[in-house]
Amino acid sequence: MCKLKYFEKALQKKYEQKHHQQLRSALSLDVPKSNFTHFNTSDYLGLSTHPYVKQKAIDALMRFGAGSTTNRPLCDHLTAHTELQNRFNQFVGAEQTLLFPTAVAMQNTLFGMLSSLGASLFVEHAYPAHNLKRVMSNKGSLHFFDHNHIGDLPDGPEPKVMIAPSICPTSGRILDLRRLMAHAAGCDALLIIDDSYSLGMLGDSGMGCAAHKKGVDVVIGSFGKVTGSFGAYISGPDLFCDYCTISQRIEPLNPGSLGAMNAALDLIPDMEAERSMVLMRAQDLRKSLNDAHYDVIESRSHIVGLKLPASCDALALSEDLADERIIAMPTELPGLVFNLSAKHTSAQMKHLQTALPIHALV
Repeated sequence: MCKLKYFEKALQKKYEQKHHQQLRSALSLDVPKSNFTHFNTSDYLGLSTHPYVKQKAIDALMRFGAGSTTNRPLCDHLTAHTELQNRFNQFVGAEQTLLFPTAVAMQNTLFGMLSSLGASLFVEHAYPAHNLKRVMSNKGSLHFFDHNHIGDLPDGPEPKVMIAPSICPTSGRILDLRRLMAHAAGCDALLIIDDSYSLGMLGDSGMGCAAHKKGVDVVIGSFGKVTGSFGAYISGPDLFCDYCTISQRIEPLNPGSLGAMNAALDLIPDMEAERSMVLMRAQDLRKSLNDAHYDVIESRSHIVGLKLPASCDALALSEDLADERIIAMPTELPGLVFNLSAKHTSAQMKHLQTALPIHALV
């Protein structure tokens, strides 16, 4: 069809430039005969298939129905929304929490609001910039910095906002929050920390690196990374969250997700043994890869980053691993990143080490 000719050419260009993602149907890690190892999952604690999480999701569906049916400006959230928001406040030490159906919806609300204010956004390089660029207006300005060498922030209109992840998702490095908090305080800038990759795994009771940190003004994140469900959040001062609410349309979560998230919050504080096991396996993997002369990014997190030599194509390497029934995400370093989960077995970890080809060596 002529009307689709443009998309045919554009798609072919993506393939030629290797700017595409291949969707694969992967069996669950719980299926013993699948012989399939997934290191691109964010289900760090294995809660997506936990019987208690599934049952609480069913209970919420039976009580509240299948959908939220409205949006907050027209009608307040279900009582389940309010209860979960108040509960999460206690976990992270915030005055108020706003819940969103997806991380994209949360980012659109947050960055759209800041951009409409004409804010100067100072973003750490590890934060995915495309999340901001798609909602930035001409009023706001966007700058980037390295948390290891912040320096003086450029002059810009108020408000000044520093944005950084607590963990770099493509390397597993844990950022120095003390340095970020001190710099934000010295520049009179609002500090927003994305705890998506540390929630459930790091911090007091697994509530994330930024939880209860007085120097962090706003904490954002995705529940989908660890709770086994959907959803995202903004936690911060009442004044900030109230402005988000009145200036942006917020679609509420469905009841099933609320039930799963509540169940996850019941479990996460007491899953210290599971957290320790995943973190220990990550350290063991780093050590074994280092001993085998691979270039491993130093970190203490549950995300293992592997640097590749310039001669090695990260996408091609990920496809080679897929042939070995291993899924790993290529990064722009170039490199690969392995997200470890409580579901991974010792045999699967050994399989990963033996499947990595020799051309991935330094």
